[in-house]
Amino acid sequence: MIHFDFEDENSKTQPSNDMIICPTHGEYPASLRNFGCPECVREELDEDEHDAWRDRQARRGGYREK
Repeated sequence: MIHFDFEDENSKTQPSNDMIICPTHGEYPASLRNFGCPECVREELDEDEHDAWRDRQARRGGYREK
């Protein structure tokens, strides 16, 4: 007997209900809805950390803007 599993085919073409799509980074779990896309948050923190480092260096006199 041949069995066709149509549910599996649909899940490959459509994101599942427990995933959210970030336009930049793709899918991420819906459980992180309140926090946002993890990759976007990581990039944002990286920029903030870099700005904080640059500010600390500027106060110490070790960093000069070009």
